[in-house]
Amino acid sequence: MRTPFKIPLLAAAAIPAAAYAVRSAMRGSIAPDLPGDLVGFGLLVIVLALVGTVRASARDSAKREFEDKPTAGDHAEGDGGHDEQV
Repeated sequence: MRTPFKIPLLAAAAIPAAAYAVRSAMRGSIAPDLPGDLVGFGLLVIVLALVGTVRASARDSAKREFEDKPTAGDHAEGDGGHDEQV
């Protein structure tokens, strides 16, 4: 199932960072809760890297598919097509 929207990777990283900052401000300490925070941020980095890789791959694949498709004006010069100027 595909999600109906995409958010930028920077925003996907900023949302948990902002939540961490709010939690730290409420507790009065910026020190992380180990190992929970370490595991959480590690998983976040892995997921963001995977999503970035998949998006780049999909973008490259779509670009190659677009470049490989012939257009209506792609024909040999002088073959009598109606796109040729007289």
